[in-house]
Amino acid sequence: MTTTPFHTRVARRILTRAMALWATHGMRVFEADSKQFARVNEATLRRILRRQKTTEFGRAHGFAEILAARSPAEAFRRHVPLSQYSDYEPALERMAGGERNVLVSDPVIFFAPSSGTTGKSKLIPVTEHSMRTMLRTLALTRAVFRRLRPGGGAAVRGISLVRMADNLSRTTAGIPTGDASAAGMRRAATIIPYLYTTPLVAMQIADKPSALFVHLLFGLPERDLNHVSATFANHVVYMFNTLEQRWPELLDSIASGTLPADLVLDPEERRNIERLLKPDPDLARQLRPELEKGFEDIARRLWPNFTFVAAAATGSFAAYMPALRRYVGPAPICNLLYAATEACIGINLNLDRPEQYSLLPRSCAFDFIPLENADDAEPRTVGVEQLEQGGQYEVVITSDAGFYRYRMDDVVRVTDFHYGNPQVEFQFRRGTLLNVAAEKTTEKQVADVIGSLESRWLGERGRFVDYTVAAETEASPPYYRIFIELDAAPGARDLVCELEAARFLDRELAAANIDFQLMRKGRAIGAPVVEFLEPGSFDRLMAEMRNDNTAKIPRVISKPEHIRFLAERSLASKPLRAQSGQ
Repeated sequence: MTTTPFHTRVARRILTRAMALWATHGMRVFEADSKQFARVNEATLRRILRRQKTTEFGRAHGFAEILAARSPAEAFRRHVPLSQYSDYEPALERMAGGERNVLVSDPVIFFAPSSGTTGKSKLIPVTEHSMRTMLRTLALTRAVFRRLRPGGGAAVRGISLVRMADNLSRTTAGIPTGDASAAGMRRAATIIPYLYTTPLVAMQIADKPSALFVHLLFGLPERDLNHVSATFANHVVYMFNTLEQRWPELLDSIASGTLPADLVLDPEERRNIERLLKPDPDLARQLRPELEKGFEDIARRLWPNFTFVAAAATGSFAAYMPALRRYVGPAPICNLLYAATEACIGINLNLDRPEQYSLLPRSCAFDFIPLENADDAEPRTVGVEQLEQGGQYEVVITSDAGFYRYRMDDVVRVTDFHYGNPQVEFQFRRGTLLNVAAEKTTEKQVADVIGSLESRWLGERGRFVDYTVAAETEASPPYYRIFIELDAAPGARDLVCELEAARFLDRELAAANIDFQLMRKGRAIGAPVVEFLEPGSFDRLMAEMRNDNTAKIPRVISKPEHIRFLAERSLASKPLRAQSGQ
C-alpha cells in the first residue's frame, strides 16, 4: 500500500484539529438548544420573518405585523396558510426568470432540483444565507462523528461518492441549476483532498459506473482509509459491486497507471486523471490475494482502519443492508442527516438507533399536522411543545429557501424527547402511499416486505439491486406491479421465480397491512405482479429521467413512460399474478 507523505499527514492533522474545534462548538450549541427547543425554534421563525419581511410574499402576508404580535408563532399560523410546492410554482418561475425579492430577499445563487417522485422535479432556490445554514449543519455532523463514531474524528481520508457535478443547466435568466450537496462540496474544494482520496477532477465524472471505478482506483491504494460516505446506501453497495465485478481490471489499471478504454470519459477528463496515476505493480500484487479470497467483509480486509459507512440506510434504503453488511461486516452504518433540498430536518445522535433523528431547531421553523388531520381540507397544526410521544405527524417547515408553512409530506413518529428536542422516526411520504382501494400501504411497509423477500426468499437466485412499484389502477381489480432488479438474472426459471416472488410478497403485504389483507380477501385488490429486470435497468431509468440530483429510484412510479421503460426490460415475456385469475 502507498505511504502518505509526512507533510500531507501534518496538514490533515491541523485541518482535523481545526474542524474538531468548530464542530465541538456546534455540538455544545446544539445540546444547549435542545434544552430549550421550543424557544430556540421560535427564534428561528422570527429570524426568517425579519429577513424576508420586505419580500413580495412577506409584505402580502404581513410579516412585519406578525413580528410585532405578542406571539409571532401564533400570529404566523393564523395569517399564513399551509402550502405545497404547487403554491410556489408561479413565484419560482418568475425568480428563475430573474425577478428578485419575490420569496427571498437575498439573491438566488442557484436552483437545486429536488426529486420529483410523484411528478416533475421541483426547483428549490438557494441563497448564500441558506447555503451557510446547510454548511453549519454539516459541521455538526463532524461533531457527531467524533462523539459517537469510533474513528470518526481521525486525521485520515475516506471515499466520498457525492458527485461534484457541474451545473446541469441554467434558467432563462442565466441562474445555474445544480445539486445542493455537490454545491456544498464545491465550496469545500480546497480541503477536499485532505478529506477524500478521489481527486477533484474525478469527482465530476458524469457516468456513474465509470465514476465508481475511478473512486476505487484512487481509494484502493490508501491503506489508512477509514470510511465511505454517500447520500444513500445503494451508492455504497454499487461501489462494492463494481469492486467485485471489475477487480481484475482495477488491478491492471493500478499496475499500469492507465484507465480502461471502456470508461465513459471525455478526452480531457481521461488525460487529467491519467496524469495523476503512477504505475504500481507491487501494490497490484499485494491486493490480489485479498480480492481472490472473496468479498465477505472486504472493506476491513483491504483497509484495516475502516471504521464506518456514512449513508442513509433506513426506510426504503433498508433493503440494501444485507448486501452492504456482506461488504463492510459489523462496521457502523451511520444515518447522519435527515434532510431535504428545502431544509435540513434532523440529525442522528444514537448509533444504536440509526432510524431516529433529533430535530434541528436552527435549521428551519417547525409545525406539525397530526396524521389523523392530514387529509382534512384545512388541517390543524401543533407546535413542538404539543407533540406527544408515540404520535404520528406530517412535518411542516418554514425555511430560508422561501417556503412558509410548507408541507413536506413526510410523516414521522415521535419516539422520545432529548430534553425538549423531539426524537423522530421517518415513517413514510404521503405522496408515495400505494392506495388503489383505500388500503393505504405505506412506503415503509413495502420496504419491510422487500427486505423480507431478500433475506428469506432470494437466496442463491441473485443479490438485490433495487426496486420500485407501480399501481395498476386501470385494471379490474387494481394491483401492485413490482419491478425488481438483481445483480444476476434468476436463470431459466424466470416465470417460475416471478410467480414464487409474487406469492411471497402477497403473503407478506397481507401480514404487514390488515387493510390490504381484507381488500385481497374481498377481491378489491388483485394479487401483486413481480417483474425481474435485466441488470442495469435502474441505472438506465435514472439516465432516462434526466434527474441525476435525485440520486435514488422513486419507490412508486406513476408516469406511463417510466413504467413502459421498465416493462420493456423484464426478463420474462409476460408477468404472472400470484394467484391466477385474481
